[in-house]
Amino acid sequence: MNRLAVIWDTVTVAHLQGFTTAEIHPRPVLNPADLTFSFPPTKKTVRWITSIDGPAMWADFIRRVDRADSQRRAAQPPRN
Repeated sequence: MNRLAVIWDTVTVAHLQGFTTAEIHPRPVLNPADLTFSFPPTKKTVRWITSIDGPAMWADFIRRVDRADSQRRAAQPPRN
């Protein structure tokens, strides 16, 4: 089993939470015939994520899950 997986939603959240570094590059154009990119001159840009602080991202994720679980438990009435 491959232990490395691309999880796009996680990458997006990591970026929004400040756990990534990124570079700005000219925006490529997708060639639909063969799904390759070309790079014509353009003023459009794309932010390309170059790294993720995985340990900090996952620690933050676990803290948030634990906090949500604690709040859920506190809101539940005790069972008899």
